[in-house]
Amino acid sequence: EPHAHTSTLCRTTASLRRPSMIAPRKKLWSTPDAVIDAVIEWMPLRDTDCVVDIGCGDGRCILRWAKHLCQQARTPQTPITFVGIDIDDDRIHVAKEACRLAIKSNELDPTIAQLEFHAMNALESQDIVSRGTVFFLYLIPRGLKIIKPMIFKALGEASHQKSIRCATYMSPMPDEVAIRHEKIGVMHQTGAAWPLFYYEFGGTGATEAAVATSIADANQ
Repeated sequence: EPHAHTSTLCRTTASLRRPSMIAPRKKLWSTPDAVIDAVIEWMPLRDTDCVVDIGCGDGRCILRWAKHLCQQARTPQTPITFVGIDIDDDRIHVAKEACRLAIKSNELDPTIAQLEFHAMNALESQDIVSRGTVFFLYLIPRGLKIIKPMIFKALGEASHQKSIRCATYMSPMPDEVAIRHEKIGVMHQTGAAWPLFYYEFGGTGATEAAVATSIADANQ
């Protein structure tokens, strides 16, 4: 029964703290489908990946990504995990309900993709960040500056050689050179195109100096 999977595929945790925002919140800007599709194309998933969306809003990015994965002919050896984090409890509730309906309509297959949604302060999400191998970040520059050392910390603490792929929308990752950078056209604004950036970290190992520098920058 679809509901049998909901507790494991669409888990929710909550935090009562309300720090200053790190994602665009004056208006609830959502990531356009064209941008999500570009992210999916740029970062094809591997069987061992864990996808993390910090500031996931209503979960549309990882929901679309997971549905796309479930439509592919290839079945991973183990389900690929998608994790969404947002501080807004209401948005997480919407994401969880959309996940439940997608399972019920067979758009999501639990043997292929498992989704988690957590209502929490991103600054308290190091355990989740440490699980991630693929990140999508639609955050303001301050938010990226805060999250970057958390990603590098995960690289530095990994018990094995780890690589991380990361896409940021609208704002670049501070002090990093993007491997790929394009402006993506969006249907809801004729003639408009907004920047998407792609990065790779680790692989050859994140140095202690790089980790320390990222943490120092975040504390300034």
